[in-house]
Amino acid sequence: MEEEVWTFPITGNPDEKIENHEICVVGVFGKGTWGHTSKGLVINKIADTSAFLPVWPDYVYDHSYDASRQIDFEACKSQLEGYYDKKNHILYLHLQTTLDAGKLADLCAMLGNNLTNHSESHEFWKSRDVDTIMALVYLFSVSHLMLLVHPVSTFDISYDRLFHHVNLMRTKMLPMVKDLLKECPVGRDWWLHGRPCPPRLLIIMMRCHLKNVGPRVESNPHDTSAGGMGKKKKLQLAPIKRLEYKLEDQVYTIFRNSRVLTNIAINNLFAVPLNQMYIHIMTEQFDEAKNDDDPIRSMLCMLNKSCETHRNPTVKLRAYKLLINKPTDWTDPDEKLEEGEEALLDVSTPKPKINTLFNFIKSHTDLVVEKKGFKDSGGRNPPPSHFEVPQLKNWVKVANKLYQLFFTQGMKHPDPTAKSSSKDKSVGNTIADIKKQMRPQIDPDTHFSETRCSKFVTLATGVYQGTLPSHYTSKVHANQLALALAAYDLHARGPACDKYRQRVQSECEAFWNDGRRLCEVRSLTGRHCVHRFHELPPDHKTPLQPDGNPPVMNHSSRSRSVATSSCGRVQSSRDDPFTLKEANCDFYFSLDGKAPPLVETDIVKFPVHIMEDDDDEAQPPERFHRELEIASLVENMNELGFDDDLGVSSAEIKDGDDSEKVVDVDDDDGSSQDISICDDDEEEEQIKLSQSPILKQGNSLSDYNFSLSQHSHDDDEDCNVVVDDGDDDAFGSIPFTEVEEDDEIPQQVYTDGMMNSQIADGVLPLYPSWSLVRIAHFSAYSPAHGLEMPGFISGANYLIPWDITPVKEESPVASWPVPGEARKLSLKETKLAQKEPCRAYIGYEYETLRGQRFICSAPDKIVKVSANGSIRDSVHSLLENDMPLYTQSPIPARGGKFLYGQLMRVIIVTPSDQSVQITIKPRVIPGPAPAPVFYPSTQEIQLRHNSMWVLRLPYVYASDSGPHIQPKDPTQLSTYRVMRMITMEVNHKPAVQQQQLSSPFATNSLD
Repeated sequence: MEEEVWTFPITGNPDEKIENHEICVVGVFGKGTWGHTSKGLVINKIADTSAFLPVWPDYVYDHSYDASRQIDFEACKSQLEGYYDKKNHILYLHLQTTLDAGKLADLCAMLGNNLTNHSESHEFWKSRDVDTIMALVYLFSVSHLMLLVHPVSTFDISYDRLFHHVNLMRTKMLPMVKDLLKECPVGRDWWLHGRPCPPRLLIIMMRCHLKNVGPRVESNPHDTSAGGMGKKKKLQLAPIKRLEYKLEDQVYTIFRNSRVLTNIAINNLFAVPLNQMYIHIMTEQFDEAKNDDDPIRSMLCMLNKSCETHRNPTVKLRAYKLLINKPTDWTDPDEKLEEGEEALLDVSTPKPKINTLFNFIKSHTDLVVEKKGFKDSGGRNPPPSHFEVPQLKNWVKVANKLYQLFFTQGMKHPDPTAKSSSKDKSVGNTIADIKKQMRPQIDPDTHFSETRCSKFVTLATGVYQGTLPSHYTSKVHANQLALALAAYDLHARGPACDKYRQRVQSECEAFWNDGRRLCEVRSLTGRHCVHRFHELPPDHKTPLQPDGNPPVMNHSSRSRSVATSSCGRVQSSRDDPFTLKEANCDFYFSLDGKAPPLVETDIVKFPVHIMEDDDDEAQPPERFHRELEIASLVENMNELGFDDDLGVSSAEIKDGDDSEKVVDVDDDDGSSQDISICDDDEEEEQIKLSQSPILKQGNSLSDYNFSLSQHSHDDDEDCNVVVDDGDDDAFGSIPFTEVEEDDEIPQQVYTDGMMNSQIADGVLPLYPSWSLVRIAHFSAYSPAHGLEMPGFISGANYLIPWDITPVKEESPVASWPVPGEARKLSLKETKLAQKEPCRAYIGYEYETLRGQRFICSAPDKIVKVSANGSIRDSVHSLLENDMPLYTQSPIPARGGKFLYGQLMRVIIVTPSDQSVQITIKPRVIPGPAPAPVFYPSTQEIQLRHNSMWVLRLPYVYASDSGPHIQPKDPTQLSTYRVMRMITMEVNHKPAVQQQQLSSPFATNSLD
């Protein structure tokens, strides 16, 4: 308790010298400015001290908005500090609230931009008003005198409403105050009424525009009568004194009319003296403090005068003492000034001054100190008022108890995570209920706004729910919500608009999510699911629950189209796909099962990634054992045709425990090939194939090992497959990459999408999106009838003929002349004998959503057939130009709209001549840059001769940026194209070098 300014709650006990003092408690509240003329100036002038320092707001705050920043409500609370005048036994309590300009500016600087709208700002400042009321109830409960400080001489009528709220709050808090006072050393009257006495209210106004001139006597110069000449008529008071009397009458009238003051003082919040002054205007003292007590101005004056005086060391020492001491210690009447110091301080012999402010309150404090009490009740028979003067130590105990109630619990911000006792929770809940009951009186604006806005919430939700289907999308929801909010905003008023606007939004959201929300997952073609919000089944074995909450079902856009199988021989309706696997793999796999079965060797398997830990059902549906793979390889070799010089004419299989199994196969033209399969315990895989003209380029086929190893086997043994053509000298042997037992096989990276130019090298898809099958021999296609498949538009089912003239160079070895003999070679020996021309067929097939199919002979040009069935179009446009991915159908849609077909298949009929080698390299660019290039493999694909091949393109192209769907703007269709893919090469070498391997891929990499 050695500090001059006490902070609340008071810690420790009062000093033994003063703890038994019977004190008069004076509470100071009201409005004030900041700086050295703040409300604390009144206490400084009354007690002749400088304990209360100037109030300067702190602007060092970060004003940037931060949603995570929490408002420090402890710093926003009203603050209470005290000063004890030991000489006069008066305890001054200084209350700082948002009514003070310094406190208000400090809060504004601290909040910055954290209050984002009007509702939050209004709620925050009204909560500060509630805290101010709680603090005033505390001050009225522990004080004898209340000093209302106002900066100007005009009475603020808002105090009347404030006192009403304080009185009502005190009445509601009185039971809890009495419960606390039971444990405190107070008298019965204090416990019964919750305060030591009905406090007396004194009003101090800091300044006015009038000057305090003394009273004077005036005579009437117009009175010319004998008795009236020179007679004293009236005693004129000073202007400020007259203003004080007028203000007292005005304030008393206001408080009486508003029932703040009544005849019985014990029932009032406060009382005013009936025969004493209770309003004081401190104009002269305020002017003196404004000029003399300004620390900045005083320091500047001292600096200026010190520069003008001589450089006397004693003067410097004196100036230094003045800098480190308080302003009240600057002049000491008993200390003699040194030479030159009088000029420095510019002070003359101090004259005694009358402290008018202290004299004003002294007449009231003497009644307390002398225990005479206040007699402020009016009427004929006024009841006596209770009065008690406590000792300082007892008052401190009561003050701390009530401070805990009004400041700690009464101003506590709700915190659900805070831990407290059951008693504290009960008190906190009671105070919260009291604040809730008081809120309509304290904040009528919000009460009116909430009453009005709550009525139109129902109206707004009714506008939202009108004309709504059973299930609807977020777009419909947003449109209806905008209509509902517009109807609400038309009628809503006041600070509660934002609060109930959020309620309208939440109710509309709840109505939408209550089984009316439509699943908005869009298909790969851009259509959204028409089911209500649902969950997907985790796998195909899980039964669907359409009536569940939420339901479990698959997506569906209720949009169906007609599509054709990969081979082009079966048509069926398909649902709008929502996954890439469903669009490009699952549908065609299920539809291909309805078509005539194909031999496994007629199906080209594109590279896919095989998951090691997948079960059998997760693998591709085509599964063959090792024997089937070998049989497929043998069948391909039979079709290739090997030379008779290999010297193998029969097939035999040699079995043994550790011996090599050799399969000798005779081809139709007499060529043979040995296939040796060795089973051993070592984990080693090696495949050696005979060297063909393709292998002459020196590239390994190890990249295509997937064509033999992507299927599961019945046993877990590893096998080594060696294909030997029997003539290492002529063709050599190029083995597959050998995998040793101790070598670490790197984990293969995969993608759930499609292979394109934007993914890394070596990344394979989990499923094939392309299909290449051999459906028939060359003779199966009839140029007179075209393709006999369903869905083709009449006359648009003919392939474009491609005439190829292979040449054969006859060997002139037998006609070479004898050395030394010169002769002219005959023309027959040197000419190139031409073979008969062979013919291939090509067709780029487009398909519409209605299943209409047609073949184009050039970009955006449908094939034309003459009356006799001949094709007039040239094949060079197909071989030399890129084809559009989308082209206009010859049959328009309903209403004359254009119907576009998508390039879905490329049909190629290869001739039977083995010297003609046709390869394809499919590449599709589905959109403008930066759309990637899609392809099924990084290698060229060599087509087997004497076959009808069908390359089925993906139905949907998707990359990391999403699906590339058909544009709505027809002008952009030119950027969606299929790059030219077909090349032909005539091989002039012997037929033995024209063999094809089991893998259909050529060895040229895709750049």
